[in-house]
Amino acid sequence: MPILQELGDRDGEGATWDSLGRAHQHLGDHPEAIACFRQALRLRQERGDSYEVAETLRHLGDAHLAAGDRPTARLRWQQALELLDQLGHNDAPRLRARLREPHDHGGPDRMSRWSTSVSRVTGPPG
Repeated sequence: MPILQELGDRDGEGATWDSLGRAHQHLGDHPEAIACFRQALRLRQERGDSYEVAETLRHLGDAHLAAGDRPTARLRWQQALELLDQLGHNDAPRLRARLREPHDHGGPDRMSRWSTSVSRVTGPPG
């Protein structure tokens, strides 16, 4: 990422941190995934791209759920939903339905499958 930093490519840097977070999450390294998503979130918030911020908040929520922290996961998903609603984005209803679930019946793997299915619809991160 030093090259992206040298070039001042904040968009590329944010996308890279988000991708690294997803890789760490899939490897089961949830603390590192959360750290990567936080970096991506900071960069994406600086740029002000609401959809990218919502996407990273959703990924951050997924990582918190996988790490066993459902309250924080729900908080991040709620923040993502607020942005998606403001944008009128078609991901909002699915995330809203997810938040209405009283508790997670499927565990982290179910959330990972949900996130992957959303990515298929919305395209790859970045």
